[in-house]
Amino acid sequence: MYLILFFAAAYALAWLAFAVPILAARGLIALPAPEAVFLTIATLGICLAGVGIAALESGAAGVRGLLAQVVRWRVHPVWYVAAILGPALFPVGAFLLAVVVGNAVPPASSLQVWLSVPLLLVALFVPAVLEEVGWRGYALPRLQRRLGAMSASVVLGVIWAGVHLPLWLLPDFGFADQSVPLYVIQVTAISIVLAWLYNATGGSLLLTGLAHAAVNGWPMPWNAALQALPEETRGVAVADFHALITTATAVVAVLVVLTTRRGRRVLIPLAVKR
Repeated sequence: MYLILFFAAAYALAWLAFAVPILAARGLIALPAPEAVFLTIATLGICLAGVGIAALESGAAGVRGLLAQVVRWRVHPVWYVAAILGPALFPVGAFLLAVVVGNAVPPASSLQVWLSVPLLLVALFVPAVLEEVGWRGYALPRLQRRLGAMSASVVLGVIWAGVHLPLWLLPDFGFADQSVPLYVIQVTAISIVLAWLYNATGGSLLLTGLAHAAVNGWPMPWNAALQALPEETRGVAVADFHALITTATAVVAVLVVLTTRRGRRVLIPLAVKR
C-alpha cells in the first residue's frame, strides 16, 4: 500500500512540475521561471514523496533512516571511482559500437566542452540525489523485499522511465528525437546498475546520486559533437547514437548481473567487499 502511495505521489508531484513548462511551450501560460527550475522542482517532488510516505509509514524514525542514506559516505574509495567514471562507459561504448558498425564519427567536441563536464556533474548532483531519495532510498529496498533485487530494479526502472514521459511534450528539451521504447530499456538498464551500486555500498544515496549525475552528464560531449554535424545528417546521427548508447548501457547492465555473487537476490559484486 505504501509503495503504491509513493509511486502515485511521485508521479503527481513530478508531472505537476512538468506541466508548467509544457503549458508554456504551447502558449497557454507565461513561463514564470527558467524551464530548468521546474525540472528541478520535479525531482524535489519525488524526494518529498519518499519523505512523506516514509513519515506516514514509520514516523520520524522512518524519515531519519531514509535521509541518513544521503550522508552515508564511508565506503571503499573504489565505489567513488565506479560511481563517477562507470557511467562514462555508456557513451564510450556507444562511440565504439558506432565505429564497429561503420557509422560516421562526428567531429570531436572542443576542449572547453570536456573541461565543463566536472562542473556539469556538480550541477546535476543535487537534483540527482533528490530523485534518488525517492527511487533508490525509499522504493528500492521495499521492492527488493518483495521481488528480489533483480526483479525490483527492473520494475523500478520501468516506473522511473515512465515518470519522464511528459518531457516528450517539451519541444526544446531534446527527448522528441528519442524512441520511447529505447528510452525505457536504457533507463531500466541504468536502474539495474544503480541498484547494484546502492546494495554494494550499503545503501549510500550519496554514491547513487553521484552515479545518477554522471549518467546524465557524461553523454554531453558526444551530444555536443552530434549537434555540430550538418543539419541534414544530424537527425539520423542522433537517433543512431540513442540506439547505440541504449545497447551499450544494456551490455553494462548484463555484465553487472553476470558478475554478481548472488545475482537475482542481492546484486553484490564478486571482486570488492565492503
